[in-house]
Amino acid sequence: MKRGETSRIERYLRDFRERFEPFLTGWLEREVVRLTEVDRIGRVMAEAISEFTLRGGKRIRAALVNIGYSLAGGLDASRIFLACVAYELLHAYFLIQDDIADKDYTRRGRPTVHRRFQEIYSEILSPLSEEEREHFANSIAMFDGNICRSMAFKALSELDFSTELVLKAVRHFGALDESTNVGQVVDILAPLKAGFMEKGVMKIAQLKTARYTIEGPLQLGMILAGAGDEQLRQISDYAIPVGEAFQIRDDILGVFGSEEEMGKPVTSDLEEAKKTLLTVFVQRRGGRFWKKLSPVLGKKGLTLMELKEARAIFRSSGALREAEVFACKLVEEGKSALGRLSLPEEFKALLSELADYLVARRT
Repeated sequence: MKRGETSRIERYLRDFRERFEPFLTGWLEREVVRLTEVDRIGRVMAEAISEFTLRGGKRIRAALVNIGYSLAGGLDASRIFLACVAYELLHAYFLIQDDIADKDYTRRGRPTVHRRFQEIYSEILSPLSEEEREHFANSIAMFDGNICRSMAFKALSELDFSTELVLKAVRHFGALDESTNVGQVVDILAPLKAGFMEKGVMKIAQLKTARYTIEGPLQLGMILAGAGDEQLRQISDYAIPVGEAFQIRDDILGVFGSEEEMGKPVTSDLEEAKKTLLTVFVQRRGGRFWKKLSPVLGKKGLTLMELKEARAIFRSSGALREAEVFACKLVEEGKSALGRLSLPEEFKALLSELADYLVARRT
């Protein structure tokens, strides 16, 4: 590919967004009206979900639902758009919860949902302490996340497919919801466990990311196209390693990305002492590298200088390079699996490009 040219997967994602975004916007507008009829607070909560969901993003998960449907022989891609809506809302729900857990104040360059509620209700919250204001806003955001999750299941219930296929899709969707929440808790507990190393980190990557970011949406689309259990199992051979590589790249960007590109602080993973391959590789090396890094992990209000020092440790220890190589090996494992699958060649090529794209992304 020549310099400046876009890849096939980039064109696919762009074209998909152009078709899907108006549908998503219209569906959310109707939900705002519906919840306004419940109570005026319902409007505030629905508008917060709509604004948060429509902030942009690549819509990779929604696009994978579409790809899964098409590669399994599904016709008329517009029929699958409600499932794509459901997946984007599930993703938004997880981000709302994740931002509360991580105490992040920005997402995609704007206030997180819990921060936004603190701004919306600033006048009535003014007599309260800062701790009380944060608790109030977090509580509302938590319930708003629940509404967002409910909307996701509502979108699935509106699908125009046979009852059998819709029920199978809902069961699949519910299992993804459960396993991802389990992964979130494992992630929260990880910094408290001294012996939590590479195996545990990869378990989180599988539960939190590989299943719900790659495997889940592909299988959801395939289910609605009538794919059998063996076809669903086979796509996992591609999806799980590629999804794990996606999480490794995400963790690298969480330290080495720029706040402008990421739309959120790049110190939060370090401040929360998040267990990633970067940190466990340094810990495994021990010695002066771990001695220098360990005081930074869990320290609130990290300075730019401390961030630069942490980055230097990841580089000089070889942890960054090892994590990058690990991610690339996982991508090759996933791409190799495509050769064994009975898929149309156009989809094999598309999924192969997607794997490379995900591990090379900057946001």
